[in-house]
Amino acid sequence: MSQHPNFCSQSEFQAPPSTTIRLITAKEAERRAGLSRSARYRAMDEGTFPKPVVIGKYTRRFVEHEVDDWIAARIAERDEDLEAGGVQ
Repeated sequence: MSQHPNFCSQSEFQAPPSTTIRLITAKEAERRAGLSRSARYRAMDEGTFPKPVVIGKYTRRFVEHEVDDWIAARIAERDEDLEAGGVQ
């Protein structure tokens, strides 16, 4: 898979106006995405899952809408495969 199209570098990031950005823990990101810890790390290394934001020396959090966008992209891929007569 290629890098998610909604990812941007830190210097390019601009929060949408009037949108609350929520940060979630790795466990919450894994729970939402249905990934194990090792699968999350593998997907991050492949550039297909959002990387966390460093908010402290030992603290990292995921941007909620980036995880939600990743999930939505998986759903869209599934739907495209179904429409093309692929995997069900």
